[in-house]
Amino acid sequence: MTEAKPGGEPGDEPVLGAQESDAIHGRDITTPDITTQAELITPCHDAVRHTRNVEIGQRIKDARVRLGLTQTDLARLLKVRQSAISQWESAARLPDIDNRIRLSSHLRIPLNELMPEVSAIPVGALDDPQVRRLIDNFAALGARERDAIDLLAEKFREALERKN
Repeated sequence: MTEAKPGGEPGDEPVLGAQESDAIHGRDITTPDITTQAELITPCHDAVRHTRNVEIGQRIKDARVRLGLTQTDLARLLKVRQSAISQWESAARLPDIDNRIRLSSHLRIPLNELMPEVSAIPVGALDDPQVRRLIDNFAALGARERDAIDLLAEKFREALERKN
């Protein structure tokens, strides 16, 4: 590598020599070709993310229609704008975690179907009225209160595991 010249701008100096090559792949790495990697990686991840968003949106819409609710009715239940419901159903945006929890409760959709990235939630967990009541109460709390309850629940669970 060459040193930067006094008075030059950072980044003016070449990062690699003109004839340096990648020892592993044996090709010239003087001018990196990142567009090739981007073309290979980005569309795949975007396609998977888009497909997941569409599936979540469709689940929300199907459950809403099954219960005979309009987007406006659901928006009133969740205390959000009707446009938010429309964006969720069209996969333009996903609901945040709080709204996913409330959607799960109001629409009787298993939470793991609205949060495919979290698979540890038992499928029938929301069938228990006490679990649904806990979720509703938890969703109504502020961030500090949730953190405190989360910590308390974690400590309680650890104590039970040590006991067993």
